[in-house]
Amino acid sequence: MIAAENLYYQFIYDIDEIEWFYKFSVPRIEQDKVLFWSLSARNKILSEEERRTFMLGRSEMFKKSVIRKNGFSHFIESLRSAECHKQGMLTKARVPYPQKCLRLYWNLNPTSVRKVIFEQQRLINEYNEEMIAAALKKSDIAIESAFHKMRRIFDAHYRCTQALKPKEYGRILKSILIRTILIKKNILILKNNREFF
Repeated sequence: MIAAENLYYQFIYDIDEIEWFYKFSVPRIEQDKVLFWSLSARNKILSEEERRTFMLGRSEMFKKSVIRKNGFSHFIESLRSAECHKQGMLTKARVPYPQKCLRLYWNLNPTSVRKVIFEQQRLINEYNEEMIAAALKKSDIAIESAFHKMRRIFDAHYRCTQALKPKEYGRILKSILIRTILIKKNILILKNNREFF
């Protein structure tokens, strides 16, 4: 029988360490802002044989979410939602992701919801124009392509949320990378490989 803890992904090993980081490093969310986080699977961590077995493909930001409220309980609750049952996130080979290749990122800088809405509206207008043009051409391929983009508008929403982060909180602290082993080492590693503490 498989141990219960092995049935779930794990990213957080020390709540006190994360709470310390939240208290001293994470800016408070203003009325029109959210914090963005996402999961990615890093292919380069795997051996050639493992790559053929798991078939990760493009697995950047395959699970995305935002944190809308201040308070550590809201922060950790959102991050904990990534620690789901392994059958809840499958690769293209329809098998669970290997734990060692998973990374949980969150943007330290909050994102403006207003800017996201404006950008998403621009994309919707662009997709509508493509759909009308495809219908006028009576091109089934072009129509299917336009509908495909429309169906992925929610992904576009999260892409905008990730991309439209402000710069007022500094140039170095842009995005935090949580390794599956980071808390054991007591190190948070930035994208530019600078050690934060």
